[in-house]
Parts: sequence; structure tokens; C-alpha cells
Amino acid sequence: MQLLEHAEAAAWRAAELAETDPTPWASLVSVAIGLNVRDQPFDGDLVRAPAHRPGHERALRYRWPKWHGTEERLLDFATGPRP
Repeated sequence: MQLLEHAEAAAWRAAELAETDPTPWASLVSVAIGLNVRDQPFDGDLVRAPAHRPGHERALRYRWPKWHGTEERLLDFATGPRP
């Protein structure tokens, strides 16, 4: 757990330093799964990079009922509007 907490802090710092890079946000999704974070405070940040496939795949995975979502949240994200 402590390693994930360090990874989370590093990803938040990377997101601050590289505001336009979607990679830290994608990392935060993976960390959120590992830390059992129920409500992501960074939901909208991956939307800024609609072509960042790994980030969107992780965001979909986060919304699976198996992890922290519901079928409704999963479908809303998958079919929702993109910029």
C-alpha cells in the first residue's frame, strides 16, 4: 500500500508539472484501482486527451462493476461526449 501511495504522489506531481500530458492522469486511474479509491477526483482530465487510448482503457476498467463502478457509469463513460 505504501508503494501505491508514493506512486499516487508522484503522479499528482507529474500532472502539475506537465499539465497537457495525459500520462500522469492515466497512472492515477491505475493507482486509484489499487488503493480502492471510490470517487476519482480526476474523472474529466483524461477527456482532454481523447486519443490517449491507454488512459481511456484504464478509465473504463475503473468504471467496471468489478472495480469501482456500475454498468451505468461504464456505459455513460463509453458513450459520453468527447471534446
